Amino acid sequence: MPKLPRSKNRTTSDSGSAVAEFALLALPLCIMTISATNYAINVYSDTLLRAAAISTARFASLADTSLDEAQAFARRICLSQSMALQASCLVEFATDARPVAVAQFTYQPLSLMVYQPEQVTIRVSTALEASKR
Repeated sequence: MPKLPRSKNRTTSDSGSAVAEFALLALPLCIMTISATNYAINVYSDTLLRAAAISTARFASLADTSLDEAQAFARRICLSQSMALQASCLVEFATDARPVAVAQFTYQPLSLMVYQPEQVTIRVSTALEASKR
């Protein structure tokens, strides 16, 4: 079989095409992976804090629970969360139309790519079992 000229051999060869294809796909795949990871972390942390806010409001609404005990419970939950979230937890009793226990959790969402200045506030209210002062 006769050898092809060197210039014609380079144009028909597939050698090195895998590296070029990888280079074209690497950046979009990395961006998609980081975005998906960021979304998953934020959904997970939001779900945890919503469940914690609900359980804190339920605990505060019990008849034998004082405001100090409810605030200690909320602080314990906030301390157990990741320090990267910068969460703040607050419990109070409100007596507008009827007495309720209000748990308010505020946190800064994590961001792996772009800074998110908006804080997320989760506010849960539960009717009290007995009137508290």
